[in-house]
Amino acid sequence: MNRRTFVLSGGALATISLSLTATSASDTDSVSFGGDFRAVQPDPEVSLDVTPRTPNSESTHTWELDHTVSEQAVESITLTYPDGTGLDGITAGDVDLRFAGSSPAVSSVSNTGSSATIQLDQPAFISGSATVTITDAVVNPAVGSYGPELVLTGATDERSFPAEMTISDGPAADQVYDIRRESYLEDREYIFEIVAGNVTNPVWEFGDGTTSTNYYVEHTYPEDGSYDLRLTVTIDGEEYAYTETVEVDTTPSQNGPPADDVYDIRQESYLDDREYILEIAGSANVADPRWEFGDGTTSTGYYNTHTYAEDGSYEVSLTVDVDGQDYIYYETLEVSASGSGSGSDPSTDGPPADQVYSISQEPWLGDREYIFQLDQGYDPSWDFGDSTTSTSYYVTHTYGSAGTYDITLDVTISGTQYTYTETFTVD
Repeated sequence: MNRRTFVLSGGALATISLSLTATSASDTDSVSFGGDFRAVQPDPEVSLDVTPRTPNSESTHTWELDHTVSEQAVESITLTYPDGTGLDGITAGDVDLRFAGSSPAVSSVSNTGSSATIQLDQPAFISGSATVTITDAVVNPAVGSYGPELVLTGATDERSFPAEMTISDGPAADQVYDIRRESYLEDREYIFEIVAGNVTNPVWEFGDGTTSTNYYVEHTYPEDGSYDLRLTVTIDGEEYAYTETVEVDTTPSQNGPPADDVYDIRQESYLDDREYILEIAGSANVADPRWEFGDGTTSTGYYNTHTYAEDGSYEVSLTVDVDGQDYIYYETLEVSASGSGSGSDPSTDGPPADQVYSISQEPWLGDREYIFQLDQGYDPSWDFGDSTTSTSYYVTHTYGSAGTYDITLDVTISGTQYTYTETFTVD
């Protein structure tokens, strides 16, 4: 290694040894370097700015050497980073060199592990300062503090300049921004919104070649597909980048909430033969229902009564918007005039009786007094076997005398009417 001297303000030469000291700044990581080197001032410094500092994201790295003069022309510059830094994507077009006002051309960039060597097209001297900028091509390593180095190489000598680099996580993505669909939006239209109060300078890159700097954006994609979204923001003076893939698909999905949370198809005793209720019901946030009843008729209503012309199997489909996403549901409806409406003959093949109703006696009840309770279904019709009836879900009934009574319960379960009979002995 050749020995070097400093050039002081009066032009006199002096040999000065500098010790390694760290300095801090809000936007850059910098460190003084030691050794013998020519300098305009006796405080030469190298700094590295990383924007954004988010781990595993593509960022711009700017190295700055201040107050420096090279004794021999620089032929190449090598940047050495910690393991986990991605340098494979750097090309000559990503690199910008500035040597005290001049802009040396870059002929090539080669990569070896976590090092990248920038080859100058022609050797160039540094006279006062140098800046090396790699734009959006360095993939940051994991969270941590590191000591990367910049090495200047001439014909016979080289010089290493260490720096400090801090990679830090920003707040969680869902604390910074929100992407969502709403039922009133057009197809492929999404809301992109900054939700954190301490965010400034948002830059949205939607992945389709369009951008925005607004805090609230309604953006429509041109076609279905996968789009790589990138959001860059400044939070408390630090810049962070967030990326995610937006899947745009206008084809209704079959993987929506459970059907019971979205709709109900049923019959009631007051309906005509082959007449059904098809209703949006349940806990899901449903909008824009589109019914196809399977017989060529359709509806966009939330509540429908529909009568089929004849017995048969009908494929009912329902497309709905749930929280901005379209989902489709299918159900085969078996329509029979003998099992529906006012002329129905109740079936005896329903769920087990102990799952549908219960008959019990409690200590606080009077003599021959019982509780009759419906546990499943709706529209109950009780016949207690002593010429008394009820249509309540919960009944306390007192028999006039001891004896054996034939109890009958008619009940509708999932649109089908069932009949249950039981012989009941009253002591």
